[in-house]
Amino acid sequence: MQVAMASKRELRGRRLVSTALLVSLCLALVQAQAQSRFTGEGRVVAVDAAQGTVTLDHGPIPGFMAAMRMAFAVQPVERLQELQVGDTVRFDLEPRGPAWVIVTLEPTGERLSPPRAAFAAAGYDGRYS
Repeated sequence: MQVAMASKRELRGRRLVSTALLVSLCLALVQAQAQSRFTGEGRVVAVDAAQGTVTLDHGPIPGFMAAMRMAFAVQPVERLQELQVGDTVRFDLEPRGPAWVIVTLEPTGERLSPPRAAFAAAGYDGRYS
């Protein structure tokens, strides 16, 4: 009988710990979703006015995502009209349905040339013959 009571206490303890962990996880997710706008900066890689998207090489967006190259929908699409490849921009993202959309897009005034692809040819050690 004492063994059965100990098992019940252990089971209750495990359930309590599991519940506490689940609640903590849910609160963390709610806090992340509570922030409805994130700001970032990046360089324009491509503009697709027909699709309403801009592809950016962006730096880290604190609290949201790491630095990467990514295409974003832009609303309203008219914000794309003055952009050119190489422009650096500051932007704000907001959730629109299941997607995050750029809602403000401002050139910073800097213009960088597109990066050149650089790779070593197979078998080439960097020295000329």
